[in-house]
Amino acid sequence: MGDPRVRRRINAVIDWVLPYVAQGTGPYEWSAKNLRKVFGNTSNNALSRWLMANVLQQTGFYRVGEFPYAYLIRPEGIEKMLALLQEADQQKSARL
Repeated sequence: MGDPRVRRRINAVIDWVLPYVAQGTGPYEWSAKNLRKVFGNTSNNALSRWLMANVLQQTGFYRVGEFPYAYLIRPEGIEKMLALLQEADQQKSARL
């Protein structure tokens, strides 16, 4: 968790999802383009897959033009990421 790029991505995802958490856990319908902008390309990036798997849970089924995917927010995943960031901060301050 020492890589600043990873920390930036995690913080960006948390900043994006927190306003939705205040409204409730969903389900929400977001376009694939919007999700890709926030999480990155999940098909070939392990960090993107991990972030999305921890923050969102896909619900329902997809049918072109009729039923888009919907997502539920996973509060426990957000708490997990916040704890990882806090732990990394503590380790960094202990080394200084």
